[in-house]
Formats: sequence, C-alpha cells, structure tokens
Amino acid sequence: PDWLTDIPTGIPLCLITLGTIFTGDLGFFSWAAQAAASAKLLPIVVIGYQPLAPERKAELKRALPGGTRLLAWAPFDHVLPRCKLAIHHGGMGTTHAISLHGVPQIVVPHAADQRIQAQRVAQAKIGLNLTAHDVRQGQLVEGAKALREADWVQDNATRFAQQMQALGGPQRAAERIIAAIS
Repeated sequence: PDWLTDIPTGIPLCLITLGTIFTGDLGFFSWAAQAAASAKLLPIVVIGYQPLAPERKAELKRALPGGTRLLAWAPFDHVLPRCKLAIHHGGMGTTHAISLHGVPQIVVPHAADQRIQAQRVAQAKIGLNLTAHDVRQGQLVEGAKALREADWVQDNATRFAQQMQALGGPQRAAERIIAAIS
C-alpha cells in the first residue's frame, strides 16, 4: 500500500489493533500508540471499519503521537514483516498472523477466547499478557520498551514462527484431516 511505501524502510513499526469487533476502545489505541512511540517505534493504528463519529475520530487523532498512521484496515502480510512489535486484543486470527511473522506481541484481551491466546503468547515467551488494569497502571509503556530491548523475545518469536511454518499450514492440515477420515 502507498502509505507503507512512504515510510522509510529503516523505521521500525508497531501494529496496534483491536480486530473488527472491539474497535470503540479509543483509550487503548492512544495508550498503545504512546507506548510504541516511547519504544521508538512508529505506531500503525488499525481501528477497523466500524465508523467513528467525526468528533471521536478527531479526538483520537489528537491523542496519537506525531507520525502515527491511523487506518481502517491494513494488510498483515505487508505490514507485519516491518514490525518489531504488535499490541493487540488477542483475537485468534490476529494472534496467529503475528505469530507466523515472528513479531513479539503484547496482548490485552477484551473478551472471550482472547484471554487464552494472551496466556499462550506469554507461555511461549513471545510476548506479554496484560490486563486493562495493567494498561491503566502504565505497564504498556514498560512492556513495549522491555520487549523492544529483549533480543531473546525476538529470537523466541522468530523460532516459534519457523516451527509453525514447518507444520505446513492449512494445506497440510487439510491433508491430515482427509487422511484421518478416509
């Protein structure tokens, strides 16, 4: 996408998203973007297609650090290879995509199975599991800086991505299912 090619390749990015359902938590977007900027990352804030009232969108823009890209949607396969961190809600698809790209992540679950994904990210040592309370207490900033500086987390995330990719993806899963029922 044009907006991505306008960012010099040497600038590390941080993807920030709440997926497609919990897009109204504007405080999360602001806090996450501030945390990313404090870790010397350019925030890419993806708010989804839920329309925001113009005054709410203007309020969000004012709360974001300079240079932040505010988008309705971003193609993960194009953005994640340039990311050094992702801060998100822990949705299954989002967590999986970030894990496949070997990007360290901070998961702040908002509901349902997101708590499980957040726990798994922490257990795999590829990121952090923070609560909304943790975020309000400033731990998002601390976590972003810590993950940015911890080479071992990046190494774990890269190794985890390689292991997942070695499993063969959806094609291999389909073959195994067909073999099992045949």
